[in-house]
Amino acid sequence: MKIKTACSLPLLIGVLFLLTGCSPIIQVFHEMLQTDKLQELYAVENYEEALVYINEEISKNPNQSWAYSDKGFILIEMQQYEEALPAIDKAIELDPNNEIALSNKSFALNYLTQYEEALEYSKKAIELNSNDPQNFINQGDAFLGLGECEKALESYEEAITISDQYPFAFYGRGASHYCLGQYYSASKDFEYFIEVENRHSGMAYWYLGDSYYFQDRYDEALDYYYKSIEIEPEDEWVYYDIAHTEMIIGNINQAIEIYGTMVDLFPQSEAEIYYRMSLTYATAFDHHKAIQFLSKAIDIDSSYIDFARNDPVFFDMENIEEFQNLIQ
Repeated sequence: MKIKTACSLPLLIGVLFLLTGCSPIIQVFHEMLQTDKLQELYAVENYEEALVYINEEISKNPNQSWAYSDKGFILIEMQQYEEALPAIDKAIELDPNNEIALSNKSFALNYLTQYEEALEYSKKAIELNSNDPQNFINQGDAFLGLGECEKALESYEEAITISDQYPFAFYGRGASHYCLGQYYSASKDFEYFIEVENRHSGMAYWYLGDSYYFQDRYDEALDYYYKSIEIEPEDEWVYYDIAHTEMIIGNINQAIEIYGTMVDLFPQSEAEIYYRMSLTYATAFDHHKAIQFLSKAIDIDSSYIDFARNDPVFFDMENIEEFQNLIQ
């Protein structure tokens, strides 16, 4: 059987930037050197108009580091991370000590999974300003992306020591605890994050559910998984976790119902879904249906033959001729 394990680091760090697909969850909290007009536009998140305004400002005076820094910030908020980098680089070229630009570059590079370079720029920003929590959050994100979970934890804790008003420092600390297998501590940080930052709670509910799952607190895990898909109904892997956990607590029919829903929602994953349905039926000793859905999975993707040969769930089916015919 495929045993549920903690999520991989790439997925974990992805949570720090993507809650269902694209929106950044860490805001750049620095005070910008802005005109009143820009402040008004930022306040209502009108970044398209802000971009037009800042481009006009740059055309009037192309040697203002702050203007390029703001342009990079605007593009980040518009989720145009690659496009933000040239503007940020120009800001740094004009003023190598522009801490805001250095911090924003670290943020953008983290999003683009260029963690080593992101770490470098987060450290430069910290050298210039060690009192800004966002600089330590950026550093923590880079360490987490590199798999250095202890160092990530230290960075987020430093951010929280400076100020406890940055919810994503708690999210990052929770992710670090999760990475280190410290699921109770992870759950507390995710709970706090959800309490104060409801806009971005879908993926947080997922990881909170996982944190409870790995404490063998399955009913609580299910509560949070279901809350996650209420907010983000297109997160495929949460459905797998729900179905698996329902199976663990003996709710076979509910697990199968979830998989049936998934076939409609995620037809591109039919083979994996059918395979997991087969596992669920095999766990319930319904060998006939286990073989039926294993056959469906193999018809779509023959690589599931190797999975079935080596999956312990199927070991007690080895003497069933129909099963043997499938995996030959």
